[in-house]
Amino acid sequence: MKPRLSIIVPVHNASPYIGHCLETISRQGLSPDDYEVIMVDDGSTDDSLDLCRELSDERNVKILHRENGGAGRARNAGIAEARGKYVYCLDVDDSLEDGSLSILLGQCFDQNLDAVFFGALVEYASEEVKTSDPQDDRYFERRQSPRVRTGEELLVEQQQTRNFCAQPCMHIARRQLLVDNNIRFAEGIVNEDNLYVFHTTIHSQRANVDPHPYYRYVVRPRSVTTETRGTLRQFDAHFYLAREFYRDYLAAIDQGKDDLAWAIWTLIDWYLEVAVDALISADSRMEKPTASDPVSLSVYHRLFERILDEREARLAAESQALALEQQLAKTGLRRAAEALFRKTKRASGGHR
Repeated sequence: MKPRLSIIVPVHNASPYIGHCLETISRQGLSPDDYEVIMVDDGSTDDSLDLCRELSDERNVKILHRENGGAGRARNAGIAEARGKYVYCLDVDDSLEDGSLSILLGQCFDQNLDAVFFGALVEYASEEVKTSDPQDDRYFERRQSPRVRTGEELLVEQQQTRNFCAQPCMHIARRQLLVDNNIRFAEGIVNEDNLYVFHTTIHSQRANVDPHPYYRYVVRPRSVTTETRGTLRQFDAHFYLAREFYRDYLAAIDQGKDDLAWAIWTLIDWYLEVAVDALISADSRMEKPTASDPVSLSVYHRLFERILDEREARLAAESQALALEQQLAKTGLRRAAEALFRKTKRASGGHR
């Protein structure tokens, strides 16, 4: 029998967390036949691979070993091996509230969902990390109400409240949805999970939200995200994401989905803002691209200008629309005042 859930766990030099991760999974209220665990060793140089083999002697745990290629490539390898009806990606150094996956998987089957999204709590490895790398707790909330809707509708709701959360560990997706739409993690960049979460969202025909914070996101020192902030790697990643999202934006425009196009554009706008800030920061430190960097400004330059031109045109159009609206409002008030004056004049026999 195929399992109902495949749990993908990328592992890279994570030996201190492997035992806790497997223990967390064992407390999710699932029977051994319900799930499989696919642990993908991403070229670890410590004893992570040996520890995975030592601790995971269960029949429903599979170990994959790959050369180091980043979390995105490791998760993609795990998804390719998955046999479950649904797929869940768990980070090895985070955790879940006991029984969470049983509850969420039950919702997926009971409501025939393509994806269910849920909330998280932020925890810090130390007070020092809390001071040096504070997180916005609201980013990890789910502020949409529980209601089955399309993923496109959900994305619009998320952007109306600025609540799109690109955390793959905070949703479960139907495996066939990933297969049919070729949904994968980006490879070779940081923030590789943004595209995966975005495409899982917009391609879902039946999506729901459980706002309960089942997930525990642990902030640790020297994370990839914090170490690449304000660097050319961050610029490259965010510009890559803006370019990829731009394709979906054009598709939404062509299909007459104005609300969806607006929601996607707000994301593009943010990615471009971060990309420009990162480029300015890198330039201020005299950081220059090297042959090993994935950055190629000459390749991106034309598209960058095209997106920025459209951004300016969109802002100009919005400004013109606002000016027209204000003008119409003034005209309406003037006409109302003139009508009131005529009415008052008639009532007083022509005398004011």
